Amino acid sequence: MVRSNMLAPLLELLESSMTMHGWAGRMFGVRQWLRDGSLASMRTASVSVVVIRRNVQPSFPCDVFELLKKEEVSFQSILVDIPEEDHMTTSREQGNCVDAHLVLSSSTPWYTAFNLGAACAGGDLLVFLNGAAMPQTGLLAAYREMFQAHPETLAARGVLHVTGLEDCACQVTGSFALADETVLWPVDLDENMAVRANIFFALGGFDESLIGGYGALDLSIRLFGCKPDFCCQRYAPRARIVLESPEHPGLPLENYLMQRQRAWLQLNDSLKRYLDLYGKFWLEHVNKEERQ
Repeated sequence: MVRSNMLAPLLELLESSMTMHGWAGRMFGVRQWLRDGSLASMRTASVSVVVIRRNVQPSFPCDVFELLKKEEVSFQSILVDIPEEDHMTTSREQGNCVDAHLVLSSSTPWYTAFNLGAACAGGDLLVFLNGAAMPQTGLLAAYREMFQAHPETLAARGVLHVTGLEDCACQVTGSFALADETVLWPVDLDENMAVRANIFFALGGFDESLIGGYGALDLSIRLFGCKPDFCCQRYAPRARIVLESPEHPGLPLENYLMQRQRAWLQLNDSLKRYLDLYGKFWLEHVNKEERQ
């Protein structure tokens, strides 16, 4: 059961947003997943940053927003916590540091958390970040400039640098970083991505039936089906996040990579072995662009 009347403003915001975006049916699930939280501000900004954390104490400071505040880009801050256990308490000070703070049930599906965070957003551009990694200087500016310079862009993905992993990529799936000169690329990294809010909500957001790992790639495929134009999805090499400790509580490396493999198999099976073709399709187009 959802606790306390302090959640009333947050619930009202979620209900209003979901109704407006045609997601009214999802409101029934909100009371199942939402355990705690707060709405400190209704401040508006053109950019909404949604940070998702799993298995991190909800009272633990979120350094992501403190680093982003050093940039000259105004943004709305939304923090979504999925604690390891439901009995973990929430620090009210934590909620006061962000515009909206959601503490969900420990059993909440990964992409349900993403969608609930997005439902609190009021910006035209949604930026999704994994709270276990640290944003590097210029991340928001890189995304803002990308969408301003290329107005046809609907979504873009940045870079996740993980200590101990190769910083290059040989295929679409599982690629954390690409060659800097790469321009057009499918959005396949939900740990660090940006998408126009209108298209995100129109597509129904992330598929909540998927386990964490390739929800962004699934969204990319649906986006391409809606708008089959390579220029609508881009790579933003200056939008970087770094996982300095591979064994961070919210992203232990071995478990993380194993889950990505399971997610790949799940998504590939649901698409009837389509992912390899989608990857080759993009690679062939990129190679063609480079030859011209």
